Amino acid sequence: MLISKKYRKMNAEMHEDLLGYGANGWMWIGPIIHFMRMLSCKTLLDYGAGKATLAAWMPKEYPVVNYDPVTFPDDPPAQDFVVCLDVLEHIEPELLDNVLHHLHDKTKVAAFVVISLREAKKVLSDGRNAHLIVQPAQFWYDKFNTLFRKVEHVAIGRMDELVLVAVR
Repeated sequence: MLISKKYRKMNAEMHEDLLGYGANGWMWIGPIIHFMRMLSCKTLLDYGAGKATLAAWMPKEYPVVNYDPVTFPDDPPAQDFVVCLDVLEHIEPELLDNVLHHLHDKTKVAAFVVISLREAKKVLSDGRNAHLIVQPAQFWYDKFNTLFRKVEHVAIGRMDELVLVAVR
């Protein structure tokens, strides 16, 4: 299981009520294209696509498959390059390992991952912070190092977020 029914419903409400929720994928197009070219990747999976803004803005030479258990729930085929942008901190803690294995299984060459290391400004309808997992960078390194052959920190983005490229 990747998401509980109750949490899927809460996320659906957030997507419906907040225009900006799940709509910032486009902001990472430059680094994504850079790493896709560097690693000779042709296909792209947006894992946790939200409102699919990355797909809307990506150049047509890089077709995007969207996956999000709320907005694009069909299990996608594996792609060369997987991006997971501000998603993992929203995962139910007891399902995190399932999600990370699923993300790994969908990655043929490499993944580009952005993880917030701070609490969110948004609150879920049950009163919890929208970032269900707030952990230091080392926690995430350890998780990715168990699944991927090579994991590198990319020094871009905000100081309170971790940007990784993980190679299979």
